[in-house]
Amino acid sequence: MNSKCCGIVMPRVPDDRIPVHIFRLSELGIDLESFVRDVRPSFDRLEWDRYDPMKAQLAYLAGVGEPIASEARRIQEHPGADRLELHDALLSRLPAEHKTATDAMLPFRRRAMRKFRLERIANGEWSAECSSDATFVQPVADYRKQTRVFSLIETEIANHAGVLMMMSCAAETAHASDPSVTAFDAVLHQVAVVARPGMSGFPAPEGVHQDGAPFIVSAMVVERHAVTGGVSKIYNGRNTPPVVQIQLKAGEGIFQADAGTDLWHEITPIELEREGVGHRMTFGIDLHGR
Repeated sequence: MNSKCCGIVMPRVPDDRIPVHIFRLSELGIDLESFVRDVRPSFDRLEWDRYDPMKAQLAYLAGVGEPIASEARRIQEHPGADRLELHDALLSRLPAEHKTATDAMLPFRRRAMRKFRLERIANGEWSAECSSDATFVQPVADYRKQTRVFSLIETEIANHAGVLMMMSCAAETAHASDPSVTAFDAVLHQVAVVARPGMSGFPAPEGVHQDGAPFIVSAMVVERHAVTGGVSKIYNGRNTPPVVQIQLKAGEGIFQADAGTDLWHEITPIELEREGVGHRMTFGIDLHGR
């Protein structure tokens, strides 16, 4: 499906030397209340990200006795999209003691994704062609370089006027930074991170990192509920003090340059603020120029 939408350049942080934009949906012409009303229910339907507990489970199993340890290490290095199948097969053969330990490693993120091709038609106007490809690979050096397969963002959400406008604004901002680029391969991420009693939620379990795309919306918060933390930090150099530090509220987001720059970022864990289950729900965008 091909849609059209207009975008504007996002506002920058006060320091013009830092290619970072802190934005609010209202500044992009998107009404927060109606946007949240439309997209919020879909977050409860997201599937759990099984790659998070798989990583922890394989790290644990790599430290137990043979032959389990060798098989766990082999799966850790396996680059193919069938890693989950290999992992599940290993778990099905575990003795009770190790099965109990791995079962306790619960997922903490629900997520889906959708790929788009964005093309600039006219001044501020972009077309968005939606893909059904569910594979995701990040051009980075760590474990995220391995092929993962996620559920697709629901069609109604992927084609929501506010979502398309947000992506168009991100593309227009990236184009303003590099006017020679008029088309992008984009990835839209929809993520809900949960915090449970005695268990933190990790929006970015990889710590200080880059996402591997020239431009990103690291997060645009849809809703925070019953949690503390989730502070976005941006560094101008990996081992330097943060130049931006902000706890995004609903309707607020960060656009920044990423791959090929000195900018690194992280999001601190979220902790439960009161009894029950808390969450932080976001959209993110990766933009690769064509």
